Amino acid sequence: MRPGLAYVVVRCHAMRDELLAPEVIKNLVLTKDMKEFLGLLSQTPYREELGEGRERTKATELERVFNQRFIERLERIVRVCPEDISEFLQIYYYMRLEIQNLKHILRGKFSKLPVERVKEFLVPLELYRLVAFDEFLMAEELEDFIDLLRGTPYAPLRESLILSQKYDAFWPIEVKFNYLYVEAVRGVISKIPSEDRRRVMRMVEAEADVENLLLAAHWRGAERVLPPPESVFQYVYGFSPEIIKELTQEGDLDKAVSGLTSPYREILEPILEGDVGLVRTNLRRHIYEMAGVGRLTNDFGFPCIMSYLLSCEVEKGDLVATAWGKEKEVDPKMILTYTVLPAYLA
Repeated sequence: MRPGLAYVVVRCHAMRDELLAPEVIKNLVLTKDMKEFLGLLSQTPYREELGEGRERTKATELERVFNQRFIERLERIVRVCPEDISEFLQIYYYMRLEIQNLKHILRGKFSKLPVERVKEFLVPLELYRLVAFDEFLMAEELEDFIDLLRGTPYAPLRESLILSQKYDAFWPIEVKFNYLYVEAVRGVISKIPSEDRRRVMRMVEAEADVENLLLAAHWRGAERVLPPPESVFQYVYGFSPEIIKELTQEGDLDKAVSGLTSPYREILEPILEGDVGLVRTNLRRHIYEMAGVGRLTNDFGFPCIMSYLLSCEVEKGDLVATAWGKEKEVDPKMILTYTVLPAYLA
């Protein structure tokens, strides 16, 4: 075992006790309304954020709370990891969160949303900034946004941004972001033990693939001129590029999805009913299970660390889905469909 790794593994095992049990998540989901949800949540370790004078009643506020708790847990592990593993985790998590924020900002600009509204949905990331989000928020023109990317790992986005501006479509940017993230992880994958690299890269590639498949499926319903698909969807990992082309074309969507191999076919199946949320839930479940398989092979090495952090992320995702469901007064049993952890109850 690498020097310093044993301490991090022991710490991850200990910090698992802070995670909410699947039974607790299920009980939170099954509360009748937002008030009851907050009441039960205040009896968990999240009570500190929900204390007197700090009451959160909006889903956006709660999402920020859950994101902040996740980032705090992540930071507690990253700062005590051996340098090489810490470097990997910073790319795997902090860069992904940073990209998530940049995507939100750009979507807001394409949708002409007020800056304050866009800021509500940003992850409160204070730990790993390759870019200054405030400057991007205040950029009035897309050209200004492009200029701010100079000297950052996102500089290659320039051509995609220009393509998006020409066709008034966000897809080229989304796909390029996904590619840059996969390549960044690939660049540091040697930092983790060799026996874990293939599994972790498949997790990263599967996420990019599913996001690109969703974008391709939306492509067919566009009511305006779009760039040639091959100029956008240049990067696939777990299937033939022909699948992407088929998804972008008019025709039988069922046939296109059924032509996917496992696990993509099972993950994408809800898109046949237009349910993107359930597709992303299926993806979260798949990544979570892949991490769990790694932990079964070695619960006293890097897989333990990865599994713990993904458990934190899945908990956050389940709580975010529940908060939004309560705000929109969705039936609790329906909300349960969009969570991951309750499904593992015996």
